Amino acid sequence: MVENSYQGVVITNSKNEIIYTNKAFSNITGYSFEEAKGKNPSILKSNYHSKDFYKDMWHKLIHNGHFEGKIYNKRKNGEIYEEIIFIKTIKDENGNISYYFSFFTDLTELKKAQEQASYNIYHDPLTKLINQVGFFEQAQGVIEKNESFAIVYIDLDNFSTINTKFGIEKTDQLLKEFADFLRLQLADPKDIVSRFGSDEFIFLKRSITEQNIVKFTRNTIEKIRQKSFKIDGQEIFLKASAGIVLYPKDSDNINTLVNYAQASCRKAKQLGKNQCVFFNNSIYEEFINGFMLTNEIIHGIEFEEFELYFQPIYNTNSKTITHAEALIRWNHPEKGLLSPFYFIPFAESSDLIEKLDFYVLEKALESINEIIKEGLKIIISVNITGRTFLTDNFLDTFIVLIDKYKTDPGFIKIELTESIALSDENKTIQKMQALRNLGINFSMDDFGTGYSSILSLKKFPFSNIKLDQNFIMDLQNNQESAIISSHMLSMLNELNFETTAEGIENEYLFFLFNYLPCDLLQGYFISKPIPYQEFINFVKNFKPDSTFIEFQQNNSKILNLKIAQVKYFIYKYFKIIRNILQNNDSDKQLNDLSKIIEFDHKKCDFGKWYYSVYPLYEKNIFRKKRRKT
Repeated sequence: MVENSYQGVVITNSKNEIIYTNKAFSNITGYSFEEAKGKNPSILKSNYHSKDFYKDMWHKLIHNGHFEGKIYNKRKNGEIYEEIIFIKTIKDENGNISYYFSFFTDLTELKKAQEQASYNIYHDPLTKLINQVGFFEQAQGVIEKNESFAIVYIDLDNFSTINTKFGIEKTDQLLKEFADFLRLQLADPKDIVSRFGSDEFIFLKRSITEQNIVKFTRNTIEKIRQKSFKIDGQEIFLKASAGIVLYPKDSDNINTLVNYAQASCRKAKQLGKNQCVFFNNSIYEEFINGFMLTNEIIHGIEFEEFELYFQPIYNTNSKTITHAEALIRWNHPEKGLLSPFYFIPFAESSDLIEKLDFYVLEKALESINEIIKEGLKIIISVNITGRTFLTDNFLDTFIVLIDKYKTDPGFIKIELTESIALSDENKTIQKMQALRNLGINFSMDDFGTGYSSILSLKKFPFSNIKLDQNFIMDLQNNQESAIISSHMLSMLNELNFETTAEGIENEYLFFLFNYLPCDLLQGYFISKPIPYQEFINFVKNFKPDSTFIEFQQNNSKILNLKIAQVKYFIYKYFKIIRNILQNNDSDKQLNDLSKIIEFDHKKCDFGKWYYSVYPLYEKNIFRKKRRKT
């Protein structure tokens, strides 16, 4: 939101060296980020102000933690301009200043707009609501009257998905209808309602208490959720997240209030969307950290700090490693190796996820070529988010990458979740089929967490179905999950799907899925995700447990889960006895066999399982014998 903000934004470190600027900064000053990076903001100094002016500014910054006011600065071309600026210090836990965060509005442009007195300067041409310029002017007028008010920043949830599905022209009409709904049905005549971005709107509610604004915002979100819109005759329901700030409680500066409201709205989205969040200082600090993380991720992509780790996938038919999943890790220069949980959720809330998705794709294609040079034939799976896969440029960009690396498409597999496939069936099928024609395979990830039937999957050109790891891991403790999994595998097998079970975390699950009609196994029992060279060595030296291979060599896959469980109990005793016989001191251990193996048929593992499943077995047999006699 700040990157595309109307206001210029500058962040400097403790030495007052510029480390971040947004697009508006470049538009206003004429300096690109590359030109300004590492320099002191004094490059904008106009020499219009006295030394006492700057002395007072720094005194307020150091002692009050912020400075705000009007200042004359100079653009790169030498032109002097007037701006409203707000500067805030960001301190560490010890009270030392770590960063200076400032944002400013170019008053020169505002004055030109005022002079033109044109309707379009103050209004959004699409929705006819006032735009950012009009909002700031009207809000400033309310401040000058010293009237208390609240600002509610509204951002529609998942609107990009609707935009992708129906196209810009049709969703523009939807936005017009939504703006009319806000203005005519939700706002009072004295409220200020503005469109702030593509799907972002702002309310200024006048003379309202803190308790009432909570009620108003919640009612607004609920009314938005209940309102029905239509595109091509199809009913559309929208949801929204909102951030709330109060004047003068949170700040007496309109620029600051809007930024606080944006930060609170972003927090509402992070907490699950479709809700409202009040501003507090921790939210703003998190907001600032978000800006810094955005910069770090962009820098990390540019300087290839991100690395692919590979999790080997075991083939139950060949007993070898034939597949692997490519997973991203971040070799952060200061924080060390970071897992995806540190940066992926943040990236998914912005356009950064597209950059990361294509980064992973490119590195995977490059790795496939290197793996082939090692004499290995491993199919690499890559997760692609719906936001990236459903973009208009995904297909063309992917084809360009394949052509760039001359990679055999048969060695790349794209993993999509069920929710992505069902979000826009026609578009998903079209893109998948185009890539299938190139030889690229698809796997449905996390199957078992959604709501579609197995038969509905046949509409999509998936070749592999990956059962969700939580579902698999629950199997050993939940008899219902075990039954469902076995039947699901049987049906998928009948429909000629290749199947993958992820979450194989122990020997029991590994054994079971080797007997069930499951083709591929993935999990920590086989291997955790590992760096490229370690992965190559792992695949080359991989050998399944010899005891398991010996036990299974005369056994084939079965559809009966109970029989597979019985086989596991037998295998456990087979393994114990085999180890005893291979031990040099076998005579002594054979004498102590009773200490290792439970001979009571009702107390051993098999017996416990058998009599829990068939508790009335003996009783029924006894009754039958009595009838015969």
